[in-house]
Amino acid sequence: MIVGDRVRVLRERRILSLAELAERAGLSVASLSSVEKSEAVPSLVVLERLASALGVALHELFYEGEPPDLPNLPDRQTGDDIVKGKRRKDRK
Repeated sequence: MIVGDRVRVLRERRILSLAELAERAGLSVASLSSVEKSEAVPSLVVLERLASALGVALHELFYEGEPPDLPNLPDRQTGDDIVKGKRRKDRK
């Protein structure tokens, strides 16, 4: 499902108008309308605002249900490794 379609479905389930959701998310009605029509690609900040205004987790803007389990990738860098500038070969 396209993000814009998902935002519209969630908004309609909560019986919110475009204006009401736009106000809750701190967006203009025109920009929210553009997102719902898939005429604009929302930034992560806008997606976070929309999720908060709709009362859903961010992943619910992309699909229903729980997020899929990530595969166990033992060689994957952690957030701490990235922040500290460590490379995979440096971790061992």
